[in-house]
Amino acid sequence: MIIVKQDFTEKDIKEASLAASVYRPSKATSNIANLSDQVDLGKVVILCDEHVRMFASPQVLRRYGYRQMTDYPYVMGHCDYCKVFGQSQMYMREDVFAESWRTKEQRRQDAKNAIIVN
Repeated sequence: MIIVKQDFTEKDIKEASLAASVYRPSKATSNIANLSDQVDLGKVVILCDEHVRMFASPQVLRRYGYRQMTDYPYVMGHCDYCKVFGQSQMYMREDVFAESWRTKEQRRQDAKNAIIVN
């Protein structure tokens, strides 16, 4: 006989929904398949130095629309291929980069065209 708890608190429900929403790569697939899933979803990709040499050639980056984050050349994080934590390089989709990063000239134009409201 299995007894299942029926009276869940609001906190229990929030913790369960948070745990369910975390991305977990499939253990049945290879690391390259999990990395390609990240790319297909348009997520930021983090690669250690060993895997940068294997996967981040200019031709591949252009084909998938990614660019290396040169403003911050190294980040500390888990490599999306081997899951080893360390100094890594970050790659972001071009369209996401264009939306989120603004150049000095764009900021200067925004400040020039801004309206002061009292």
